[in-house]
Amino acid sequence: MYNDDYVETYDLLMRSRGKAYRTQALGVVREIRERLPEAASLLDLGTGTGLHAQFFAEEFDDVTGADISEDMMALAAQRVPGLATLRVDARAEIDLGRTFDAIVCLWVIPHLASTDEFEALVRGLLKHLDPGGVLVIEPWYGPDEFHDGYVAGDLMSKENGGAIVRLSHARRISDDRIEMVVHHAVADPGTGLRDFTEEVQLSLFTREQLAACFAAAGAVAEHVERDSFAWGLWVARAAA
Repeated sequence: MYNDDYVETYDLLMRSRGKAYRTQALGVVREIRERLPEAASLLDLGTGTGLHAQFFAEEFDDVTGADISEDMMALAAQRVPGLATLRVDARAEIDLGRTFDAIVCLWVIPHLASTDEFEALVRGLLKHLDPGGVLVIEPWYGPDEFHDGYVAGDLMSKENGGAIVRLSHARRISDDRIEMVVHHAVADPGTGLRDFTEEVQLSLFTREQLAACFAAAGAVAEHVERDSFAWGLWVARAAA
């Protein structure tokens, strides 16, 4: 879904919805600092276009953004001067060749197909934490929280005078999986009108499932409430 044709639209959408990226980033930093005050390096897995990474870079000396989309990371690197980037598929075995004091995963786990994939991800990320390191993961809807047939619409203005209309429809395809179809209509002063449609399948995990996966992966994890995160945050460290 996150191809080059979608990157500009995604970034504009995320910025237009009024999401408190600085507040969220500083909330994550607080969870990290409370557990590891001297933390200096951070991996932002699923960095997207760097909307959180720009604020992590103000708090940590060494910040790396990782994502499956090279086009997303290219925009992130423009937004965050000096940002190191790594192309990473969170659904595959991860080997980054280095470790970090903290690893953050925001808006990542819905893209995993199963609890097995989530457990494998946690296990892989723990291997990339320095001793005492902190892992912060943002959850998403649980199966009982999703509204089948959910529809959303957004109208966004481009800096060049153009406009984008985004329409989405999400439906349940199994007890714990949904399919979201997203249609974009783009009006550009220079190139005129065009449209494109994308489809993505996302997973719904219960809090109990996630807790069991953390434990099975060798992590001690707690779920914490944060006003800026609708579903709170999971904060984990490697078991002693």
